[in-house]
Amino acid sequence: MNHFPVQELVPVLQIAIIPVILISGAALFLLTLTNRFGRVTDRVRLLAAESRQHAPADASRLRPQIDTLFRRAQILRVAVTLASISVLLDVALMVALFLAALWRFELAVLVSWIFMASILALAASTATFLIEMHTSLKALAIEINS
Repeated sequence: MNHFPVQELVPVLQIAIIPVILISGAALFLLTLTNRFGRVTDRVRLLAAESRQHAPADASRLRPQIDTLFRRAQILRVAVTLASISVLLDVALMVALFLAALWRFELAVLVSWIFMASILALAASTATFLIEMHTSLKALAIEINS
């Protein structure tokens, strides 16, 4: 390996702070999403158990709630997947930055594409989260009206 002075590594570390900040933000967002996912799945389990204990006529009134909650869980799974992809791309971005500096590769185009893909995945996750929020209002309306 070629001699690589530490002074040349400092600018790379400064640039690598951006992906670290993205990872931190996405991790907090993932925490929110997984907490919502856990609450939704717990509620589905509770309602499913309740519907098994009731007569079919009574259980049928719970079915729309269970279906809507299950749909919310599916939407949240997509949001979690997209946010996780964003984090993985941020890690790939840091690796690409360090490899470019260490081996003196010109990876500006690759770094730009990875960064854009990470931001797009995070934006798509946020949009999916908004869809889930609207779906949760539908679930609430069903619960109120039953």
